Amino acid sequence: MKKSLFVVLSATIALSMFSSVAFGKTSADFTDLKDLDTATKAKFDTMISAGIFNGVSDTAFGLHDEMNRAQFAKVAALIMGLDINKDLNTSSFTDVSIDDRANGYALPYIEALKAAGVTDGYGEGTYNPAGKVTKEQLAAFLVRVLGKDADAQGKTFMDKTVSDWAQGYVALALELKLFPTAEGSFGGVSNATRDLLLLGAYEAKQQLMPVGEQMIHIMDFAFSKKALTVKAGTKVTFMNEEDVPHTIVSDGLFDSSKENRAGIKKGESYSYTFDKPGVYKVYCTFHPFMNTTITVK
Repeated sequence: MKKSLFVVLSATIALSMFSSVAFGKTSADFTDLKDLDTATKAKFDTMISAGIFNGVSDTAFGLHDEMNRAQFAKVAALIMGLDINKDLNTSSFTDVSIDDRANGYALPYIEALKAAGVTDGYGEGTYNPAGKVTKEQLAAFLVRVLGKDADAQGKTFMDKTVSDWAQGYVALALELKLFPTAEGSFGGVSNATRDLLLLGAYEAKQQLMPVGEQMIHIMDFAFSKKALTVKAGTKVTFMNEEDVPHTIVSDGLFDSSKENRAGIKKGESYSYTFDKPGVYKVYCTFHPFMNTTITVK
């Protein structure tokens, strides 16, 4: 059961992060994203603009649609940076076929996961590509992707809506803020939806960034992170995801306008390595209400 869960989970994040390409699209193009708050929209725009997620149609993102294990496999393989043999057309799993019109595309990604030792399938030589992923399975996957499986084993959590095996995973996932804070029970056995997959994948991706690197996105006149704590020597990259140019400034430390007076345009970025411990306010001179705080330890 644990192996099949890990497959589901591995695929989950991967999909959230590298699904289909949506070049040129933003949250504004999808009617079911219009009511999201600014910070959440920034995360969606980051994933969409990176080609990690696309809508289910030209006008709908499919915010609450469920995803299956085939989709998860694609995402998992891509986020892990596995070698994908796209010419592969036969599978070691009896229920995975290139002729499957719905899920055949995932065959090389599923095989890549198996070759990497991530999974040996769902059981008895099958993978169950059309199977859904529950919230608690997603929690376990995200925790394992972050290399914190052992940490989860030592956690205790009491939620009757979560299976016994998943209590530690859910507890740690919530502690790591991989899921939005919600009142009441977690609902672990309910199926994970696209919004949870995207947000969980976004947060995990931030924590998975190489040591010494962090990224803050700019969208809707706001920084994607209102505060960030890093170790000395960390390079922080500020990426502009919107049409309006911005400057990146921290008084007495750096000023992007000295290099580019017109500001950082869409698709451009500015990086700075924070070498000395301290608390630094970063803002945009064009729009002073935009700010974030970088704490260096």
